Amino acid sequence: MSENLTTARWSLVNQPDVFPWGRAVTAELLNLINEKLGYPPPTEQPKEPVDITDDHWLEDAIRDELSGGSHMPTRRFLVIHFTAGASAKSSIEWWRRSGAASAHIVIERDGTIYQCRPFDRTAGHAGSSSWVDPNTGTRYTGLNSCSIGIELANGGDAYPRKFSKLKPIRARHKNGGPEREWERYPEAQLTACRQVSEALVKRYHLDDVIGHEDIAPDRKSDPGPAFPMGELRMACGFPPDVHQLG
Repeated sequence: MSENLTTARWSLVNQPDVFPWGRAVTAELLNLINEKLGYPPPTEQPKEPVDITDDHWLEDAIRDELSGGSHMPTRRFLVIHFTAGASAKSSIEWWRRSGAASAHIVIERDGTIYQCRPFDRTAGHAGSSSWVDPNTGTRYTGLNSCSIGIELANGGDAYPRKFSKLKPIRARHKNGGPEREWERYPEAQLTACRQVSEALVKRYHLDDVIGHEDIAPDRKSDPGPAFPMGELRMACGFPPDVHQLG
């Protein structure tokens, strides 16, 4: 029963427009399911202020700086990822040793926030990618140059059970493929992600909040179907559905 409700909740949050009864009824039904599952209503979730300093660091994040990047005077998008790894620290250390990738923010499963690079410098989180500004219709490529990356410590579909005691969800990815298991995101981690995302959108007037799976759909699947992207987008002031334009 609980698993069916969880699946229904995911659909209501991430695909509200597929239901014929309209958004008001959808919102009411979501509140009922939240109550059954023990989720607090969004309006009752506590919000702690997240401050960004003049030199583009989160005031209360743990600084674990990765050198490199180039000046990024304009930030247009926020991109959400999963690490496909163990802990936040292990991913940061792997990036430091390999130089293969980086991100601005990494959030541990318990909600601990690490910042690896200031928001006015690029990070290597997007790779080969493209997205269309929903406001202007302008297409941007190589989004490392104009986006902020948040990585969430999560095993994704590669390690759905190895690093977490939470029961994985079973789902098909929106970009295709078979139904499979995905590591579930803990509430503490989702809360931290939401708070940081809201602060970034407000401070830098970002044009969109999207996943790696949206800007590189042929090769990436993160943050995956376990992540409530529609819920995060609504918290940041965007429509729940992600639309690739053009």
